[in-house]
Amino acid sequence: MRGPLGAGRPRVLVLDFTGTGFMDSQGVRLIGDLSKQLHPDTRVHVVARPDSTAGRVLELTRLRRDVPVYDNARDALRAWVPGTGRG
Repeated sequence: MRGPLGAGRPRVLVLDFTGTGFMDSQGVRLIGDLSKQLHPDTRVHVVARPDSTAGRVLELTRLRRDVPVYDNARDALRAWVPGTGRG
């Protein structure tokens, strides 16, 4: 990929791992690589249930410190809405 993704500069990119049955370091690397390719104003939010494989991997790799992780897509999308104090 070259430069920031997307001409319209999305405000948030939600990566939903709720249907993921397996995740290893490549999944973690994907999240990091995407974050670097996006425009600096675009936030990355991850959806992964805490009891899921992806949720455990994100916890073990401490990626949760750097990227917000939500239990469901609705919460991930709401978290960036302007005027909520979270956007």
